[in-house]
Amino acid sequence: MIASNADVDVRHGLLGRNAEVARMRQLMTAPGVPVFVVVTGEPGIGKSQLLATFARLAADRPALVGRATEFERSAPLGLVLDLLGDADRHPSLARHAARMRAALAAPARPSGPAGAVERHQLHGKIRTVLETSATTSPLLLLLDDVQWADDASIALIDYLVRHPPRASVITVLAVRTGRLPAQLIRSLATTRASVVQMPLGPLSPADADLLLSGRPAAYRRRLYQAGGGNPLYLEILGQLPPRVVEELGSRTPVTGDGGQAAVGLDVLIARDLQSLSGSSRLAAHAAAVTGAEFDAALVAAVADVPEEQAQAALDELVTRDVLRVADGQLTFRHPLVRAAAYQMAGPAWRAAAHGRAAAYLTRQAHRCTAGRSTCGTRCAPVTWPGRSCWPRRRPWSWRPPRRRRSAGCGRRCGPCRTVLR
Repeated sequence: MIASNADVDVRHGLLGRNAEVARMRQLMTAPGVPVFVVVTGEPGIGKSQLLATFARLAADRPALVGRATEFERSAPLGLVLDLLGDADRHPSLARHAARMRAALAAPARPSGPAGAVERHQLHGKIRTVLETSATTSPLLLLLDDVQWADDASIALIDYLVRHPPRASVITVLAVRTGRLPAQLIRSLATTRASVVQMPLGPLSPADADLLLSGRPAAYRRRLYQAGGGNPLYLEILGQLPPRVVEELGSRTPVTGDGGQAAVGLDVLIARDLQSLSGSSRLAAHAAAVTGAEFDAALVAAVADVPEEQAQAALDELVTRDVLRVADGQLTFRHPLVRAAAYQMAGPAWRAAAHGRAAAYLTRQAHRCTAGRSTCGTRCAPVTWPGRSCWPRRRPWSWRPPRRRRSAGCGRRCGPCRTVLR
């Protein structure tokens, strides 16, 4: 028996994911073939809630849930063992789970060719157990936060993707956007099993209204703008005073007096930023200071690093989905991400960074004035002494810069006072 979409939505409050739930129902009733489902989205978008809904959707069919954690990446096979721990809820799977635990508990394999052969044989045994478990009914494996999975668990998943079980085993991998391990990207692209991509976007305004029911319409609109349609952000912002919500919804970074907002940001977003490399985290701080839109040259000046280093750091930030490209321009994924990056930089560093930004914009304004003939209020790209206004080629699509306004903003080089594109 499979629960209906309406039952799942009404009883458990899942909003805006009817298409994904319907697709999973279709997969669970399909003939006995292996399927890999990749659920992607930003933090708080609802990946874990969707996986829990998939487990409820299975009703009387076996569904195992395992979650990786950031702080257990050094524990070999931690994600797999967490998945097997969930098998105790299903009497029909307990015996098979015990067999897999016994295989995984064998002594550590030596390195080199002999160890590789043993690991291959171990992975093959686990695949056989999965095939046996799925003999009578489809088996649903739900793996959450795969971006934090340990290397041994990733190697096992990679093996199952390259050598899919010959049975109805549906494996769902939930991962943050841009964080799927490279070896899984390669194996999913070449596997003979079916692969279903499920990217999760923000809630629609109508779904957000249902989530925030009972609030005035104007306040709901402000919450939606501040939260960007992210369900978890909306729930937290809905508990904050209107003044804080308006501050988060503005283009100015939230300062240290955000109170509850600062705590919420630390919990939801700061961990994601702290996992970045040092140079990328520095670039995120610098970008948060500069404004809603920026380029590599400005970020390099604010961070006080070479432009080539800033370009590489911005590339990583785009890959990690901290930054996105909108209309050919770099911008933060969400205003709350920018606010968190701004707060994490520290007040002393921010004060110095604002000064560097103001000095850089003043220099560029002087150069642009000296190197441009009179052309009215708008002008074509110009060549400043020693460099071109056209940036070097990047992975995103740049648009030519327009005239910058002279800085003169002192310590206030936030939105509308720094880079006016």
